Amino acid sequence: MKEKLRALRASLQCNKAWRAARYVLLAFFIPFIWAVTEMFNYEGLSKYFRFIGLHPGSAALAFCVTALLFAAFLFAVRRGWIAAAILGALYLICGYVNFIKTALNGEHFTPWDLAMAGKMGQLLSFTRIRLPWWAYVVPFIVAAFVWVLWFLGADLKTFGKWDALWRPIGTLLMLALLILPFAKPKWAEKTLKKFGMSFMDAALQSSNYRANGFVGAFTLNLVSMNVEAPEGYDEDAVKELLGGFSGTEGTGKTPDVICILCESFWDIRNLPGTTFSKDPLAYYDALCEMDNAYSGTFYSSATGGGTVRPEFEVLTGLTTDFLPAGTVPYQYVKSPFPNYVSNYKEQGYTTLAMHPYDKTFYSRSSAYGAVGFDAYYGDSEIAEMVDVTYKRGYISDDSFADAMIKQLEAHKNEPTFLFGISMENHQTYYALQHGDIEITVDNPALSGATKDAVTTYTQGAYHACQMMEKLVNYINSRGKDTVLVLFGDHLPTLGPNFDAYRAAGLFDGEAADTAEAKLMYGTPFVVYANYDMESGILKKKGNEISPYYLLDAVALSTGTARTPYMDLLLERFGEVPYYNSRLMMKKTKAVKALRRTQELITYDRVFGKQYSK
Repeated sequence: MKEKLRALRASLQCNKAWRAARYVLLAFFIPFIWAVTEMFNYEGLSKYFRFIGLHPGSAALAFCVTALLFAAFLFAVRRGWIAAAILGALYLICGYVNFIKTALNGEHFTPWDLAMAGKMGQLLSFTRIRLPWWAYVVPFIVAAFVWVLWFLGADLKTFGKWDALWRPIGTLLMLALLILPFAKPKWAEKTLKKFGMSFMDAALQSSNYRANGFVGAFTLNLVSMNVEAPEGYDEDAVKELLGGFSGTEGTGKTPDVICILCESFWDIRNLPGTTFSKDPLAYYDALCEMDNAYSGTFYSSATGGGTVRPEFEVLTGLTTDFLPAGTVPYQYVKSPFPNYVSNYKEQGYTTLAMHPYDKTFYSRSSAYGAVGFDAYYGDSEIAEMVDVTYKRGYISDDSFADAMIKQLEAHKNEPTFLFGISMENHQTYYALQHGDIEITVDNPALSGATKDAVTTYTQGAYHACQMMEKLVNYINSRGKDTVLVLFGDHLPTLGPNFDAYRAAGLFDGEAADTAEAKLMYGTPFVVYANYDMESGILKKKGNEISPYYLLDAVALSTGTARTPYMDLLLERFGEVPYYNSRLMMKKTKAVKALRRTQELITYDRVFGKQYSK
């Protein structure tokens, strides 16, 4: 049999018609592998063909990128099947990762995810996604295509002694054609414009990947990686912005401040048609009714995932809107810069951070020192502090509360700012054992894995409220003024592609207007003090606030010293109490003023000369 195949292969490779056919197949591999990759982005071929019809420019750019990459590989290795295998593996991996990440938390695979490659095992631990049937078939089809190219001998011709020269030249030429049009911002802008695209497409990744396809959107993100100085950025522009603001001296009061990012905390009772055997958020409601408690909606810059973005905004008073979309903001933090944590440190506070998970995740361990934390404790340190229990493989919120209390007790003789990130209610919300279900959930619109996800999430939300209760009881029992700040970082995914929200009719995963965007990006927050704290800019209930204002509001209420930028933000709050680019709000004069403020100060402190110190 082997001999017959060898004879057939030799015969076909000598046949003129088949020699022509193999190069046709070699060329056809380009649109084939591109289409395969976009199938994962659009969850099938119908939306892919619709994308080509609606956005031919983006499709043309994606085809050109794919063709140039393939040509570069072909010149480099000469063997057509090897070049196809390399490009096929690359595109397939990207397609699968994009599909899984989108199904998991609604976010697409971006170039900055490559910085998390070392954490791939941990990322995959969050993933339990059912792939469509064709996702299992596609790799075999690609492999068969590569085998046919090998069998037909679809290779570049050799030119004897010139072969060692012209193939490297060809490789460099293909790479030059791929890179040079984007080498400078102005060149990239012109190139994108020719294909009907814009840097602004990268502002919101959901629409970017929908309008430009995976290859086009990924390419756009690559060329958007460099953060350019805002137009008009210089020392005079920053000083003019801060002119009239000299900062505010503190009152001398130094209450402890506990700020908790509560993983995926959201009011599950807002899911239409859902009933519970017991109110999972009853304690949160009770907390909001207490004296010196102020609550409302926190408009996050993430949904379904991306904890690090609202986290960064809360701690720094800056915004991630002007960073490349999808990036980990801490990857840009190389040196100290002014922020809320450093402001507490300057007032004599001990500044602590705690997270019951891998402390290196999202580059926190390398950036937290520059942000201003004196110490940062991860899962291993927390496990040494207290006897920990685990829920779904994560350190429980109850154990996390014990660890935070232990640190507060250890530092009770000095003012302390403690920032904690909980972990128990992190996705994926797979089905629990019957004995682990404390609250049963019912919703006629939900079934199977989606109902399991909602049920599992509900237990975690209930445990988060129990954590709040333990902390509030501790705060009320200690003889020291203390403020608790707690907020949800983003909505939970509740099934692949936000299945629970779609099935229940809350939203379909894409915001059509500001009202729907507020549903997708709004989470609860509460500020509670165990003493008679000033209300400042906060109302008792119904507050609407953005992450970068939150600790500024707390500083005002507690009489903590504030910087000129903090005072400027408070003025902006009076005009625009909440905003982020995902809320689809009108660009009023006040919004534009806030955006200009954030753009200049964010760039200045993270990338620039820090004129705003």
